[in-house]
Amino acid sequence: MLNLSKMPLKRKLALITATTSVVALILACTAFFWYEWRSYNKDIRSYLECISAIIAENSVPSIKSGDTEGLERILATLENEPHIIAALIRTIDGRTLTEYKSADIDDVTFPASVESGVQFTESNLMHVSMPVQADNETIAHVSLLSDARIINDQFWNYLEITLGVMALSFLVAWLLSSRLQQIITTPLLKLAGLAKQISEQKDYSVRAPEVGQDETRQLVRAFNEMLTQIQARDKILRQSEDYLKTMLDSVRAGIIMVDAHTQKIITANACAIELIDKPREEIIGKHLTEFISFNTPHPAHPETAATNHRADVQALIKRYTDKGVPALLSRARIRWRNEDYEVNSLVEISKLKQTEAALAYERDLLKSLMDNIPDMIYFKNNSGRFTRINHAQANAFNLDHPDQAIGKTEKEILGHEEHNGTDEARTLNNGIPVIGEVRRKPEPDGSPSWFSVTQVPVRNTTGIITGLVGISRNITDQKQTEESLAAKATELERSNRELEQFAYVASHDLQEPLRMVASYTELLARRYRGKLDEDADEFIAFAVDGATRMQQLINDLLTYSRVSTSGKPFKPTDFNQSLEYALANLRMTINAVNAQINHEPLPTLPADSTQITQLFQNLIANALKFHSDDTPRIHISAGLVQQQQTKTSKASREWRFAIRDNGIGIDPAFKDKIFMIFQRLHGYSEFPGTGIGLAVCKKIVERHSGRIWVESEFGKGSSFYFTIPEYIDNNGSANNKTH
Repeated sequence: MLNLSKMPLKRKLALITATTSVVALILACTAFFWYEWRSYNKDIRSYLECISAIIAENSVPSIKSGDTEGLERILATLENEPHIIAALIRTIDGRTLTEYKSADIDDVTFPASVESGVQFTESNLMHVSMPVQADNETIAHVSLLSDARIINDQFWNYLEITLGVMALSFLVAWLLSSRLQQIITTPLLKLAGLAKQISEQKDYSVRAPEVGQDETRQLVRAFNEMLTQIQARDKILRQSEDYLKTMLDSVRAGIIMVDAHTQKIITANACAIELIDKPREEIIGKHLTEFISFNTPHPAHPETAATNHRADVQALIKRYTDKGVPALLSRARIRWRNEDYEVNSLVEISKLKQTEAALAYERDLLKSLMDNIPDMIYFKNNSGRFTRINHAQANAFNLDHPDQAIGKTEKEILGHEEHNGTDEARTLNNGIPVIGEVRRKPEPDGSPSWFSVTQVPVRNTTGIITGLVGISRNITDQKQTEESLAAKATELERSNRELEQFAYVASHDLQEPLRMVASYTELLARRYRGKLDEDADEFIAFAVDGATRMQQLINDLLTYSRVSTSGKPFKPTDFNQSLEYALANLRMTINAVNAQINHEPLPTLPADSTQITQLFQNLIANALKFHSDDTPRIHISAGLVQQQQTKTSKASREWRFAIRDNGIGIDPAFKDKIFMIFQRLHGYSEFPGTGIGLAVCKKIVERHSGRIWVESEFGKGSSFYFTIPEYIDNNGSANNKTH
C-alpha cells in the first residue's frame, strides 16, 4: 500500500484526483445500466397490458348489447395515448366490432393471431392482445398497436440519465478529490490561521502541532522555532509593561500622560479611563481638551525641558451622559529619552461636592423646620448650657433672637429653673429619655399652663452622650378641652343613668294602675256589650284597645331600658345556638306564614347571649311581619371583615351579620328613622306594634360596640346588617389584636 504521508505533493495530488474520478465513473455507469436492463421491458409491457385490460373490462356491457357506439367511445379515450396508433375489438371468429386509428395513420394491419400477450409485428410495431371475458367465457379480443415512439422516448430518457450520471460522477470525483486534498491543505491552513491568531492576540506561547513526514513538517518546525525566539523577547517587554501598568493602575487617581507640545494623550491608567468613561482606544491619540475642560486658565509651561514643573487647577471631566464630573487636576512636566511629556493627575471631587450640598440642604431644612414649627426646640451640652434653640423657644424666653441663648443656662436667662433638673440630669448622665411628660407651669396671673415635654440624649459616633435635645409643646388648650369633655361625659353618663332609671321606674309603676284599667274595661266590655247603644260599645272597644296598646308600649319601654341596666357580662356565645333559640320563640309565626328560613354557620364571639337571641328574634320577626305576597324567604349569614381605621379607633377585625328577606322593602329615605324609638312607617291597623323593636336592636348592637344599618328598596326586600367586634371586653370596648 502506498504511503501517502511520504509521497511528494505533486504525485499525491495526481493520485488523489485520478482515483476519485475513476471510482465515480465506474459507480455511475454500473448503476445506470443495471437499472435500465431490469426495468425497461417490464415497464412497457406492463403499461400496455394494463391499458388493454381496462378496455376489455369496460367493453363487456357494450359487446353484450351490441352497442357499437359505446365501443367507439371506449376506444376514443386512446387519443390521450399518442404512442398507441390503432386499436381493434373483434369477436372470437375474427369479426371486427369497432376500430380506432390515430389521426396521422391512414392504414394499418393487425396480426391475424389473437394470442394474448405482447408481440412485435413485421413493421416493428408492438402488438398487444387481451381477451374480453364475460361469465368466464371469452366473447371478444382487444388488440393495440404501439409505434416506436415509445422506444425513442426511452432513448432520450436514457440520454438524459446518462448525462445526469456523468454530471453526478463528476461531482463525486470533485468532492472526493477536494476531501482527499485536505491531507495536504489542512496543515497549511491551520498554520496560516495560527499565524493570524498570534498576530492578533500577541500570544507567542502557542505552538503549531507537527503532522506528517513531508515538507509540511519541516515548515511547522521552522515556524515554531521562530515563535520561541519572539516569545523570549516579548516576555521581557511584557514584564516591564506589566510592572509599569500595575503601578499606575494601583494609584486611585487618574493619570494621563500627554505630549508636552501637541497635548495628545499617549497613555492613561485604569482610574483615568473610568473617570472619562470611554474605551481606551477612543482616548489614546486624542487631544486632552476633548475630555478635560479647565475652570482656571491653562498654566504656562516653560519652553525649556525643566522637570518637576507643577501646577494645580480646577477641572471638569467631560462626559456625554451628564454635565461632567468635577475634579482637581495636578499637572507636571517631565523629560524622558529626550522628549518632553506632561503627567496629569486627576482626583474626582464630585462626591465631596455632593456631600457638601447634602449637608447644606439638611442644615437649611433643619433650620427651616426649627424656625417654623410651633413647638419649642432646644439643644444643650453636658453642662446644661444651650447650644441652639428655635424661635418658638426664644419667644418663650422673651429673647429677640435665638442666638442670645447660646452658651447660657436656663437660670441665667430666666433667673430660675423652669424645667425639671432631675430629669435633665438622668438624661445627660444615664441616657434615660423623657417621653411626653406632662408638666404644669403657673402663669403670672395664677392660671396654670400645661406642657408636654420630651428630652432624649444626643450621642456622638462612639456612643458617648454629648448633650440632649428637647421638645416642649404648650397643651393648655388641649388639657382644658379634655377636662371639659371629661366633665361633660361624667354628667352625660349620670343623666343617662337617671333617665334609664326613670324610664324603668315609670314604666314599672305604671304597670299596676294600667292593669287595673285594662281589667275593668275588659269587664265592662263583657258585661255590657249589646246592652247599651252601638256608640257605647264602640267607645268601650276603643278603651280596651287603648289600654292593651298602652300595656304593650310600657312593656316595650321596659325592654328597651333593660338593654343597658340588666345586661349580662360578655362571655363566649355560640351565635348558632342564639339563632336557634330565636327561631324556636318564633315557631308559631313562622308556621303561620309558611316562611322559609336558612342560615350559614355563625361564629362564637364574646357577647350577651340573651340579648343576641333577642336581636335575632326582633330582626326575623320584623322580616316575617313585613312580608310580601310571595312565600317569605329569610337568609342569615356572617363574614369576618377588616374594620377601617378612623380618627377615634384603630383598624380591627369584626364579624358582619346579614339578615336578608324578600319582603315589601323600605324606602331608602327612611333607613335611619326606623331605628329610632317609637318611630313607625305604617299605621297600627295595617301592621301592629309599637315601633320599638328595631330601636332595641340598635341599642343591643351598640352595647356590643357594633353598628347596624339597612339596605333596601321599596318592593324589593330588605337586608339588615349588624357588626360585632372579634374581640370585646365587658365594658363594650373593642380590643385590637394583631393576627
